[in-house]
Parts: sequence; structure tokens; C-alpha cells
Amino acid sequence: MSDNIKLSIEDMNLFYGNFHALHDINMHIPEKEITAFIGPSGCGKSTLLKSLNRMNDLVEGCKITGKVELDGEDIYGDMDVNVLRKRVGMVFQKPNPFPMSIYDNVAYGPRTHGIRSKAKLDEIVEKSLRDAAIWDEVKDRLKKSALGMSGGQQQRLCIARALLKKPKILILDDSTSAVDTATEAQIRKSFSTTLKDTTKLIIAQRISSVEDADRILVMDEGQIVGQGTHKELLESCETYQEIYYSQRSKEEVAG
Repeated sequence: MSDNIKLSIEDMNLFYGNFHALHDINMHIPEKEITAFIGPSGCGKSTLLKSLNRMNDLVEGCKITGKVELDGEDIYGDMDVNVLRKRVGMVFQKPNPFPMSIYDNVAYGPRTHGIRSKAKLDEIVEKSLRDAAIWDEVKDRLKKSALGMSGGQQQRLCIARALLKKPKILILDDSTSAVDTATEAQIRKSFSTTLKDTTKLIIAQRISSVEDADRILVMDEGQIVGQGTHKELLESCETYQEIYYSQRSKEEVAG
């Protein structure tokens, strides 16, 4: 467990107009660790994590009280939102590939930063796609449009783009929901080396996606109702137990 706190939230409440969406959120996220969020649909997971790079600024009527600090700096104070979003990257459940080739989706960012060498761009594109566990599927069609990829492939392409930016914090909002568990395990394994210095926040629906996280936070009705490791939560958190045994039952029926 890291002793250094990367992100700190104190007494945070979030409102959409008169609707109280998040209630008294308090948490401290250690740097370089994997913190996972799980809970029933609509419990506030995405709302919470979108507030960490101020995506909720775009929602009319959104009001946030309390304090959110990144490296000790209030992100809702004087921090420039563009600077914040460079430090806190986010990949959404619904992928948003650019309407261009698979290759250009990855190469676009490096080109805008002045990299023109084809050999260097080829190297960057291959490494990023390998780290996102998609290289073998697309290496023979890099010039084809990214819009023709499957949903799971588009998710991994967007992860590849996010990895290029080397953010201090990377938020994955159920962004591997359309890939199988084996591919998801490959992505998590690559993160342990590619993003070893990055603090990772992961939202997932499947417990198999989060059970090896350093810490899991369980949410329900806009509140944090449990936190700990997979083993600790199986012993202490009723909401986590319900999710776990529900998914176990479905797997057994499917098997």
C-alpha cells in the first residue's frame, strides 16, 4: 500500500438541480495503485469519477460541494480544466474513435506533438495497440477505418490512445465491458508494466474485472457503502456479496 495520497475527496456532495446524486463522499486514493468501483447500475459510480476530471462541468445544473484535491491542489479552485484533463485521462464505456484509420487514430496525438518520422510513428502505434491487447487483431488492416471495428475493438483502440498521454491518473469507466474476460486480463497485465507509475481508477460491472485491485469501493444509491479487498468485502459488505453471488449464479447457469 502506497503512503502517498494522489487524490483526496472530503465531504463531497453532488446535485443535478434538486436531485442529490452523491452523498458525503470521503476517500483517499494512493498513487500508483488500482482502485476499483463497483455497485448496482445507477448507483453513482460514473457520476463520481466524471467529477474527478470535471466532465460534470458540462452538465447544466450540476453543483458540487466539498473538496477534491489532486496532489494537494483543489481541482475546483484555480486549476485550469485543460491542465487537469491532461493529468486525469478517461476512457468511457461507449468508445469514441476518430473517423479515420486505425493507424491514424493512434498516430494523431504524436503527430500533433511534432513527431513526423514514419519509423517512430510505426513504433508508437504498434506498442500502444499491443499494450491495449488489440495489435494481433488489427495489424493487417491498420489503414482501414476505425469506425468499422467491433465495439470491443473500439474500446481497446480508445484505451491505446489514452495510454499515449501517460496521464497521472487513468479512469476506465467500464471501458472493457465489450471484451471477453481473457482479453481483459491481458489488458490488466499490460497495465502493470506500461502504467506502473499511473494511478488507475476502474469502474466495472463484473467482479472478475476488479477482484485483483488493490482496493475496491462499493457504491449504492450515491454513497460509498463498503471498501476493502475482494476477500474483505466478501466477508463484510452485503451489497458486494449480493453482486458476487448473483454473478456466480449466472455463470453457473451459463456453464
